[in-house]
Parts: sequence; structure tokens; C-alpha cells
Amino acid sequence: MRIVYAIESPLLYGGGVSVLAATLIESFAAEHEIILVSPDRAESLHNEPLGKKLAKHIPWVCEKKPPSKYFFHASKEALAQIVSTKPDLVHFHSGGIFSWGNRWPGAGWPTYLHKHGIPTLWTDHLVVNLFHGYCGDRKPFWLKLGMLPFGYLGKSQQLKAVSAEICVSDHDAAKLRRWYFPFQKKIIRVYHSRLEENQVGFPSSPREKIILAIGHLAYRKGQHILVQAFAKIAHDYPDWNLILVGPESADGCAGWIREFCQKQKLGDRVALAGHQENAREWMKRCAIYVQPSLQEALGLALQEAMSVGCACIGTKVGGIPELIEVGMSGVLAPPNQVASLSEVLLGLVRDEAQRSILGRGAMQKVRELKMNRESMVKAYRKLYLESAGRGSF
Repeated sequence: MRIVYAIESPLLYGGGVSVLAATLIESFAAEHEIILVSPDRAESLHNEPLGKKLAKHIPWVCEKKPPSKYFFHASKEALAQIVSTKPDLVHFHSGGIFSWGNRWPGAGWPTYLHKHGIPTLWTDHLVVNLFHGYCGDRKPFWLKLGMLPFGYLGKSQQLKAVSAEICVSDHDAAKLRRWYFPFQKKIIRVYHSRLEENQVGFPSSPREKIILAIGHLAYRKGQHILVQAFAKIAHDYPDWNLILVGPESADGCAGWIREFCQKQKLGDRVALAGHQENAREWMKRCAIYVQPSLQEALGLALQEAMSVGCACIGTKVGGIPELIEVGMSGVLAPPNQVASLSEVLLGLVRDEAQRSILGRGAMQKVRELKMNRESMVKAYRKLYLESAGRGSF
């Protein structure tokens, strides 16, 4: 088969969308011809092992959104390139429910490809609300409501065109089925993971008194809440440190954290470690892992921390409660509440025995939900064959 993966962030970006696309490319490149549509620079891909597995790269960079005429012009050129490759399937990835032109009736890429007889799949990596990704969060509500029919119609056209719409958590799939009930049979859930089955297990080295969070430093990821929660207990537990691993987003969250730490005189107790290729090694060292997100579809980093037996804290958002069963596989805290997160954090800092119990439960939960690369690839292989009309797996 010839499969096209379409992502709106660079393949090497490191976010959830990029990680999943890279994992699927690695998994299917040996048996299928892979074409990538992305904003990556050709020279960057050429220098990466993953880039060498691609049969072709089609650049897609357009900062305008429909109904801008610039979007339609750029889309026409990119879509013509896709059609010319005669793909068996195009798999779109979206950071929300709106992207690839579907915010406007008649502009969605799957709709265009459907008219050319090319089957498509769509994966939503985050489902927040009916406006997310369509209107800016700061737009007045009356404007969002007034524009909603255009977005709803565009999204409905995209749903009609795709063979299936995949969500990464039951929470997100349930929301989408409720909003777009005429297409609910097309909306399914596939848990995403890059974990190998044999990677689930306790590390051999002892845990250190480290509280860890991994992810792009951004307000929606909630690290600024975690830092404030840590500050409330830091004085009484001077042998504990907080490590934030991940690249800095452009929303100013990292700068806010640095300024806060300076004011609170936390010194080197809070480390902004930036992007780390060995993030999994940090998970093996830390005693507590925290996913303090304000928005989250599932949390790949949380899943991976659980797989190595971390005692984990997550917020009650998105699919996180599907991973964390309170008192069994972790602890939950309400999002965006410093005092509540600090209280939960304090409880685990004080109780080593409870950390051990939760760590074992976390590994069991990952196994129970079959969150591993093999299960994910099997699910997508079945979808690919069915969508391309080649039978079921």
C-alpha cells in the first residue's frame, strides 16, 4: 500500500501528534510505501533516519485558514501533489477537531480527496469543546456562537468523507459522538503508545527524591500550577526537587515559572531541563510523576511513567482518569487548583509505602489497557486494510 501521513507540525517536533506519526511510520515503512505531508524542511528530514524511510515528502506550510483565498490556493497545490502520488490511503492527524480546512464548508482536504476516490482516516489528538481550534480562545462568546454553524457544517462534511475518525481516549470519543451524533458509528477509540510490551516493569535502580513532569512547557500543560504546588511543600522537604523536562512553548509559561521560582527563592530546587532524548531515564529515577494538565487527550508521558512503576498524579481532565484509578494506579487532583495539587503531592512525598503500591498498580493498569505499540499498530493495520478496501486484518 501507499500511505500518506498528513501532520500540521514538524515530524521531529516531539509533541503527541508527531510522536504518534513517527511511531506509525517506523512501524509500517517496511511493508508499505510512506509519503509525508508536513511543514518539515527537506534538509532536516534528509538528515534523520526516519526521513530516509519516506518515499516522498510534500511540504505544507500555510499560516492562513479558510475562507482565506491564500489557504485555498496553497491547498490546491498540495492536494494536487497528493493525488498525483495515487495513494491507497491518506491518514490525517489533527491537534484538535478542526484542521486541514475543515473549519469551513467545502474547504476540508478529506472532502476533496473523497471526491477523487481516495479513502481517508482522521485522528483527533485532543477534543476540548465545539470551538477549540475553530475560534481563538479569546474571541467573544457571541462571535464563536455565530460562527459555529460554519464550523459544524465543515466538520460534518469531513466526518462524512472519512472512513473512520479515531480518538485517543474514550473520554474524547464520547464527546465527539455526542456532538456529531449522525456520524457516531464512524467515531472509534484507539489507545496510542510507543511502548514495547517488554518495556513495562520496575527499573533496577532505586528511586530518587525527584518530582518529575514531562511535556512542552505551556500553560495548558499546567506546569505553572505544579511549580506553585511544589513551592508550598518545598521548605518542609528540602531533600526533594522538581524537574520539568520538555521544550519551551511560545506562550510565556517557562518565563513565568523562572520568575516565580526566583521570587520564591527556590534556587536549583526547580530545574527546567529542556528537551531530553533520555526522558524515559528520568522516569526510572523519579519517585513521583505528575501530569498537571489543564487540557489533555490521554498523556503519552503519563502512560510511559506508569509503565516503569512511577507513583503518578494526574488531573481530572480528558482521558487521564482512564489511566489513573484512584488509590490503585495513581492519584487524581482537580485541574488548575494549586492547593489541591499541593495536598495530593504532600501525601505521596510523606508515604513511601503508598508510592510503591501505586507504582505496581500503574504498571498493571498499562498492561490491562493494552497500551503498547503492538496493539496500536494492529488496530491501525486493520483500519488501513478496511479503509483501502483490502479486507480486514
